[in-house]
Amino acid sequence: MAAAAARLRAAQALDAAVPRDVVLFRHERGPFFRLAGLFCAGQGVFWAALAHSAFTGLRPPPPGVGPDDPLRPRDNKW
Repeated sequence: MAAAAARLRAAQALDAAVPRDVVLFRHERGPFFRLAGLFCAGQGVFWAALAHSAFTGLRPPPPGVGPDDPLRPRDNKW
């Protein structure tokens, strides 16, 4: 009788059935996508500022070349 009671207690201790639904893992993606969005916005601002500085004031015109010169090297004709 003692052996049967010990087996019953061992079976109850190993019972893996839960009485209700249990969330074992919840994947929170909000902070990751918020950070990814901020990174993308920062990349956009950086590249826009770099393009603006490159097209406006990065290279001065060569000396002796004025707006009336027909062969301006920075024109879109080339």
